[in-house]
Formats: sequence, C-alpha cells, structure tokens
Amino acid sequence: LARTGADRHQAGQTRWKFLTWCADSDIPEVRRLAVTVDRWWPEIAAFIDTGHSNAKSEGINRVIKLVARNAFGFRNGALNSRRSPGRAASGHTPGNGSESDRSTWSAPASSRSSTL
Repeated sequence: LARTGADRHQAGQTRWKFLTWCADSDIPEVRRLAVTVDRWWPEIAAFIDTGHSNAKSEGINRVIKLVARNAFGFRNGALNSRRSPGRAASGHTPGNGSESDRSTWSAPASSRSSTL
C-alpha cells in the first residue's frame, strides 16, 4: 500500500483483513506476527501515508556500530595490520612458520648465543 496512493480507509480495511486472517490461524508465529503488526501500526500507517522511513539512518547506524565493533581493541597498528583480511586472504596467518614470524620470535638467551 505504500506509495500507491491508498487512503487511510483502504489501509485500515487491509489491516483488519490481515489481523482477522492471523487470528484464524492455528500457527503461533502468525499470531505473534499479528501482535507485532498491531503494536507497530502507527509507524506502519505513517509510512503508508508519507512513503518515508528511517531506513537510511538505521543503515548508517548499523555500519557505524559494525566498524566500531571490528575496531575495538585494535589500538596497535602492527597488531591491526597482522589481523587485516588482506593478510589472511594471502595465506599468511601469525604463527604459520613464515620468515616474518621467525624474525620477531624471541628465543631464550642460551639458544640465541649459540646460533650467532
């Protein structure tokens, strides 16, 4: 009904038909859906009337939270670069025995002196 030019009366009739169908159902999830739609009806009606929603702001907020969640704890640039997706995709994972891992490995003092 959104953006179709439907008036409030038509939207109300459609709502009533939907809620009646849900009430006649024996499926508990369908009845819960009817309760949810009924609870959110003022917001649904506003969308039907105006055609506007807050989807863009909700999407932006979701991306901001995702970036913040992924960045949490990565204060050290070296640690962050080691865990970046590009490095993992190239087959390098910390501790796989590559040269870069061996060069940063710290051996006990007794074995360092014998290898020099």
